[in-house]
Amino acid sequence: MNTKTFSAHHLSERTVIQRINRKLAKESEQLHKCRKNSRTYSNLGHYYIVDTYRNTIIRSGIEDLDGLARDVGVIAQGETLAE
Repeated sequence: MNTKTFSAHHLSERTVIQRINRKLAKESEQLHKCRKNSRTYSNLGHYYIVDTYRNTIIRSGIEDLDGLARDVGVIAQGETLAE
């Protein structure tokens, strides 16, 4: 029996954010990380996306960076976000 095993390749948060931003830049969008001690953290959440052309927030309340990266298509099978 021929069995292939895949070892997970762990990616840092910074690497995933850079990959997402390169993908979003094609649509004039950019992912930002909100600091927990910021006054706007309760409104924006951990991550939010800005339309750089209009300078407006188009999506907020993003808590799952791994899920966003998979939705955008920047994390391949066998890659995981390092904790």
